[in-house]
Amino acid sequence: MSPKIDVAGEIARNNELMALPEAVIKVLESAAKDEISIDSLSEIISKDPALTGRLLKIANSPFYGLSHNVNSIHQAVMVLGLTTVKCLALSAALFTKNNIKDDIGINISALYSNLISVAVTCRKLAIACNCTAPENAFTCGLLHEIGLLYFLHHHPEEYRTAILNAAKSGSILEEERKIFGMTHPDAGFLIAEKWRLPREIASAISHHHYYGRKETSALDEIVLLAVALNREILPIGQSYIEDKITKISVLSQKLNINDSQLNDIARSIPKEVTSFARSTEIEIEEIETVLARANQELFSTYMSIQRLFKERQELTRKILDEERERGLLEAK
Repeated sequence: MSPKIDVAGEIARNNELMALPEAVIKVLESAAKDEISIDSLSEIISKDPALTGRLLKIANSPFYGLSHNVNSIHQAVMVLGLTTVKCLALSAALFTKNNIKDDIGINISALYSNLISVAVTCRKLAIACNCTAPENAFTCGLLHEIGLLYFLHHHPEEYRTAILNAAKSGSILEEERKIFGMTHPDAGFLIAEKWRLPREIASAISHHHYYGRKETSALDEIVLLAVALNREILPIGQSYIEDKITKISVLSQKLNINDSQLNDIARSIPKEVTSFARSTEIEIEEIETVLARANQELFSTYMSIQRLFKERQELTRKILDEERERGLLEAK
């Protein structure tokens, strides 16, 4: 069955994909030329007071832990780097409720909480495994759902249908393919390429739900692990809890991150998410709601592990019974 909407064609033709401010569009256009200077990038951003204010708040937030205040966009670019400022400018423009309808079937505050939580987790995982560019991991976490944001912004009614159907089928990715001809990670990759984001960031965006590929970069694995460590907003698959447990175990081993480090990261996430959201004035869920959801997820995981344990016990019992019967037959 052919898709109802040609998303690939839309993205290829549309130069205003997410109703971005003019300053952000100019930042993307200039950065795409691969020759932009710090001065010219700073000048573009400084012409937009709202974007300037938000970027300065991000640069001065406790999250980055700089030893001195950043008082200008020029300083921010110097401290954070061209790629980070470009991606943060893009994130700052995307994190607005005005871009998405309230009745879409997704809690927007919960979605923004999740995006920031994945970003914070990415940065901490990158530091734990000695990744050379933890800021790239952070911005990749912020932008990893740009394909989903595109669907919500441009096709809210169709995506609401996809969510309703996924509640029955158990897989939002399959429902997306039926309607849009691609999944939201696929759309995210096309958007990242159109915006000329770094190739490794585009790759991680494209694969953030596709576990088990043979060729993966460290950033791919960091984003996959960060997504697995956080609560999913969308119904991804029927065996979700079991898949999550396996992913966390395998990916943490590949990144050489032990259980103690994972526990430390998990404990620090809620506080840092709240701190980042406050400093950037992004509206997210209350911390009590976040913790309640985390407890619910923990209980679901516990119940799933209990079920798997019982299944293993039953399988072990059957194997022992078969061995016992084989032994009796041999004795006869």
